[in-house]
Order: sequence, then C-alpha cells, then structure tokens
Amino acid sequence: MGTTSDLSVEIASRHAVYMEGLKTGYVREFDKFLRVMQSDILEQIRRIDDPAKMSAKRLNGMLRAINETLKTGAANYEAVWRAQIAEVGEYAAEFEVRALGKVVKFDYALPTPAQISTAVYSSPLSATGVYEGALLEPFFKDVVGKTQKRVEGAIRLTSAQGGTTQDLVRKIRGTRAGKFTDGLMQLSRRDAEAIARTSLHHVANVSREAVWSANSDVIEQVEFLAVLDGRTSAICRSLSGERFDVGEGPVPPLHINCRSTRVAVFNDGLDFLDKAGSQFARGENGVSHVSPDLTYYGWLKTQSAKFQDSVIGPDRGALLRNGGITSERFAELQLNKNFQPITLDAMRKLEPIAFESAGI
Repeated sequence: MGTTSDLSVEIASRHAVYMEGLKTGYVREFDKFLRVMQSDILEQIRRIDDPAKMSAKRLNGMLRAINETLKTGAANYEAVWRAQIAEVGEYAAEFEVRALGKVVKFDYALPTPAQISTAVYSSPLSATGVYEGALLEPFFKDVVGKTQKRVEGAIRLTSAQGGTTQDLVRKIRGTRAGKFTDGLMQLSRRDAEAIARTSLHHVANVSREAVWSANSDVIEQVEFLAVLDGRTSAICRSLSGERFDVGEGPVPPLHINCRSTRVAVFNDGLDFLDKAGSQFARGENGVSHVSPDLTYYGWLKTQSAKFQDSVIGPDRGALLRNGGITSERFAELQLNKNFQPITLDAMRKLEPIAFESAGI
C-alpha cells in the first residue's frame, strides 16, 4: 500500500508557496526584456509619417526590422530562461533529496545535472489545451512567436485601414485610459507569465520525479497534492489524494499556471523520523493548517455552502452537501478515464440516486 508521510506533505505544501514566489521573480526578469523590445518597436513606429501611405516595400522593410528586434530580444531572454531552468531543476532535485532525508534516513541517489536536463527537456507537458503533450522548447518558442504575429498584424491592419502612427502606438503600447494594460504588449506579458510559471513548475516537478525514479527501492508511488483554496482547477481538485506509480499518471502542471504537485509515497515498514505534519488551506476564513490526509473535496466539505457553490457551482455544491456520497466518490465523478472533466448529465448517469437526494 505504501505510506505518505505527514511531514512530506507539510514540506511539499510549504515549498509550493516558496516556488510561487520564485516564479514571480522570474516573471519580472522577462519584463525587463519586454520593456526594451517595446521601446525599440515604438521608436521604429514613430518614424512613420503616415502608415496608410507606406509603400509595400517600406512596409515589408519595417516588418523585417521589427521582427529582428523581437527575435533578438527573445533570444536574449531564452538564454536567461534556460539558465533559470537549469538552476530550478538542480535546486528542486537537491531540495527533494534533503526533504526525503528529513522523513526517512537513507543514502538517497541524486540525479546528475545532465540527467535532470534530459528529463526536463524530453518530458512532455501534461497541461491540457493546445500545449498538451508539447515539449518545453517548442512551448517556449510558440508562445514567444505570438508577439511577432500580433505586432506584424497590427502594423498591416493599421496601414490597410488608413490609421495614423498614433493609432498604431496605442495598439502596441495600450492607452492611458486603460493604464496601458490594453495593448498588444500586455498580452505578451501575460504570455511571458504563462511561460515562466508553467515551464518552471514543469521543471521542478520533473526534477523531483527524477529523484523518486532514482530511489525506487524506498519510493513506492507518488500522491497528487492539490492546493486547498478557491482557485484550484477542476482537474486538480478531483485528483487530490490520488496515487500513481512513479513516472506514471498526470504530472503537474496540468494546465497553464497550475500550482499542484506530487509527493513521495514510501515503502511500508520504513522507520519514519517524524510523522507530524500539516498542509495549508485558504478558505472563507483565511489561511489555516489542516490535516495532511485531507483531500481537496474532503476539505471543501468543511466550508460553507456559499463558498462551495462559488468554487464548483450550485449543482455540484448541492451534490457534495446533500447527495449522500463520500468526498472520495465525489472526486471520482468529476473526471473520465482520461482525467478530463465530465458533465453533470454524465455524472447523473453514474449516480442517479445521489442526484435525487440532492434535489438536482
């Protein structure tokens, strides 16, 4: 069966908070590059007297120049991004070895930096949507490439529609009335945040998986650990507490900006150094410490009906409260065999009596 140490859950829960702060710092790093790219692009655009009167030759020349600016900026950031990945990968692996050592005394094997790098770049993203199954490098290049397409499209459209240079500047930078959050470069900032948060979360989790694989003589399985608050996604809520063999099952990030993680399940019979522990939860009354054994829906059952409905909707909220089923069964009803959310109608076919009891 295997044992998930309470202390392991607490360490993972605390470390997840630290990792969110680390990701925020890395997001700011890209913003520096983005500001330079935006400044260079606007400087080139302001040289245009009248976009509507530009010849095709001059238009194409400007697009080439701007694309070169974006290409150079992206290449400069990519070097920083790769250094961040190497740093986070090695740190996550070393941290996991130290964390395991606090739970069970053992001579744990630490994967080499080369092994971690290979795992990180060869493991596909589990994130659902257009990036599902993507490798890390193509994910980065695709998201960065969106900025080039947006800027090029804005220039061509402004020129074709007879817009002014100032119109084009506003499209790129945004408007003062919108506090410059409504321009194309703001979309690039959001993409940059998706790159940083999602890719670095991928790196951290894959690196920890590499540690568990290298120590399979003491690590039997892994357990999915979701963040207990109102922002957790449907798929992460439903996988909370589920166990999988090492290297199998969905590995976070399961979507853009995912915060879930997995924790080691030790072989039975090991001598645990400390069984104490807790995990963080953010409910209607703020942050609290709760039992490390509590799954997402087990925790949600302790919250008010209003909070439950705000997270999962009134129908699912009523089913959780009044359907007469356990939180574990409720979690099972949320996903199909491919770990994709299912509809209420599909759930009703599986548990019609529960729906009757809940009056849905």
